[in-house]
Amino acid sequence: MSQRTEQVGSLLTQHINEILLRDLEPPIGCLVTISRTEAAPDLKTAKVFVSVLPEKMSGTALQALRRQAGHIQGILNKKLSLKFVPRITWVYDETNIKLDRIDRALNNR
Repeated sequence: MSQRTEQVGSLLTQHINEILLRDLEPPIGCLVTISRTEAAPDLKTAKVFVSVLPEKMSGTALQALRRQAGHIQGILNKKLSLKFVPRITWVYDETNIKLDRIDRALNNR
């Protein structure tokens, strides 16, 4: 990953987290955070990895984010002074689930 894609990913993560805190209401009983963002090399698209607690609410949270994608994209387009603001794709981040499985496997040895 180039330095530019990392910078754009970091910028997107920061601004999307602010939007989630200020402008969007998460589903009741759910905590949604952006764990990381990966911008494509051409900077036209970006995958936003979402962490959801509790895990059983992940489907509901992703649906809510996808419904609000146009609104979030519009805010990003206004806030960011980039030639192209990457088109956002929402992805559930399974890193915590995988780490938990590894931890349980190590503890059961």
